[in-house]
Amino acid sequence: MQAKHDLRYLDLLLCAIMIIPMALTIMIFALLIKLTTNHSAFFIQKRIGLNGAIINVVKLRTMYEQEKTNCLGRFLRRFGLDELPQACWNIPRGEMSFFGPRPLPLEEAGANIVSGRTCRRSGIINIFSAIAGPAKGHQPTELHYYFEDFELQHWSKLWIAKLILALIHSLLWRKNMAARLRFFGFDQQLLELLKETTNRTPGDNHGISSMPILP
Repeated sequence: MQAKHDLRYLDLLLCAIMIIPMALTIMIFALLIKLTTNHSAFFIQKRIGLNGAIINVVKLRTMYEQEKTNCLGRFLRRFGLDELPQACWNIPRGEMSFFGPRPLPLEEAGANIVSGRTCRRSGIINIFSAIAGPAKGHQPTELHYYFEDFELQHWSKLWIAKLILALIHSLLWRKNMAARLRFFGFDQQLLELLKETTNRTPGDNHGISSMPILP
């Protein structure tokens, strides 16, 4: 219980420190999105949050007509900047945290919710984004749930510190996923599965059904 309160205090402290630069950054990108696409700058997704509550997760728009993107959208996704509105809206409201498992889409509810999933606030930074990088160009597969289950089993203050270090590494050396896998104690055999998953087209889960044993 104390760890949860400590994390909430950390969320509020980070929001207080970064709210003005984050808000200004969001305004700039929102204007650029509107000017370059003629679409609304934000979109809202309903997700499953703490204790199973339905929350509205806010993002900067990166996909446009027929699920296409442009150089601005790719830039936002490459560095995870499309998630910034969550830090100015969902986190201050207590619906999300900076650190935690991704907010679960409604269509993934039920059997895909791992044990203890909804007992923790969803987060922007999690093990999958730290290892594969913040870009979100892929559909969730069993590999996502595998990582998330591992994360819930090992959650601690030390784990949060490792997430931060791995995320920084992913931004600087995006393609070196092998080093980040070793950092979290995963076997090398996961590397090819991870590469396959991050390059998979939506709806294609072939080859992921057989998962290695958690370390």
